[in-house]
Amino acid sequence: PNAYSAPFKIYLDITLACSLQCPFCLSEAGRGQKASLPVATIEKLAAEIQELGVMYVKIGGGDPFLHPDFETIINLLRSAGCFLTISTNSAVVTPQIVDLLVKAGVRTSVSIEGMEAVNDSLRGPGHFRKALDALETFKKGGVNVLLRTTLLRQNLDDVPELVKLARSRGVKIKFSYCRPAGRAVHNQTMLSPQDSSRYLRVLEYLNSPEVLPHVLMDEGMMFSQPVEVSQKLLRGRMCGAANQSMHI
Repeated sequence: PNAYSAPFKIYLDITLACSLQCPFCLSEAGRGQKASLPVATIEKLAAEIQELGVMYVKIGGGDPFLHPDFETIINLLRSAGCFLTISTNSAVVTPQIVDLLVKAGVRTSVSIEGMEAVNDSLRGPGHFRKALDALETFKKGGVNVLLRTTLLRQNLDDVPELVKLARSRGVKIKFSYCRPAGRAVHNQTMLSPQDSSRYLRVLEYLNSPEVLPHVLMDEGMMFSQPVEVSQKLLRGRMCGAANQSMHI
């Protein structure tokens, strides 16, 4: 009763190719990985997405821009009638990619994992500046863009400064969970019970009236959901796995 006829959203990792080796990577991308989903597989997925009426596909990786058929994949999924978002580590940003994202209406998130010292300790020297340069390139090109941070043990204290940074750049910032998958399991980056008091303080800050309009969060981080969201999306269940979302 009250179940969806299809997932509301699909997380689609199209490649494991990546120029970085982040210790918290949920898909263990990089480190020589080059595996990518073939276009034929994505054609089948796009047909199912259109038939079932899936509303939202989030494209990830690795770095999805490194898929050799990236433009074809965007066009296939967009023609299936769903809203698209994509995450990038900012290593590869070209005018062609910017134009494609604008034409397809793809909301793009630029990943940073803290202010410069913390971010570069996790993602590699120089990444912070490269990410901010990519953000400005997307903005100037007309891309619907925001910043995105995965909450980790290392970056909880940076959250207020990250919000200030996003506001100074005229964009929102989204905060997400670090889930128990990939390299995150083994590298002491995931939040633990010992971090609970710090994490709660971060949530209280993000849910405060003066901050909430400037941020986005995973559903479980929000202290209260609008009635229309809780009734239509959550269906009384906090966990969305096999209920409102799936990961391919």
